Amino acid sequence: MEKSTDLLNYLQESKVQYELIEHDPAFTAHDVARTSRVPENEMAKTIIVRTDSGFWMAVLRADQNIDMSTLRKVLHVKELHLANEEDLNYLFPSCQVGAMPPFGNLYNVPVILDALLATDEHIAFNACTHSKVIRMSYGDFERLVRPRVDVFTKPPFVAKDLEFQ
Repeated sequence: MEKSTDLLNYLQESKVQYELIEHDPAFTAHDVARTSRVPENEMAKTIIVRTDSGFWMAVLRADQNIDMSTLRKVLHVKELHLANEEDLNYLFPSCQVGAMPPFGNLYNVPVILDALLATDEHIAFNACTHSKVIRMSYGDFERLVRPRVDVFTKPPFVAKDLEFQ
């Protein structure tokens, strides 16, 4: 995978309909969703983790957070850490750091996708750059990537859960 144009070519060759959304540069999934006007529950963030058995691409909704302890159990590994910038440059040399799309199949990195994201009709994600988003049907994404689907996010924080005395 060379750059976003290669990803777009892959989607076209796979006969996938998609929308390419250009936006002002943004560096967090929340900001990407906001600047691209994509609902946060459709915006996927791609997080690379390093385990004792290799790298994994964890994909979840922009409004969710990984529960590292749960992910460790789900992957059946002892060691689990976020990949560092050097790892990202090595694995995704033609993507801007932190802007890799959730197509681990194109980078020889297995993909685990949070089950909540798998319930959405559409998925949107960075297209190798901090200023382009691709939005497509989740069904097409699943067909192309064939991610492992499991639960590994923290329950959302809700202010009403706090008890004040």
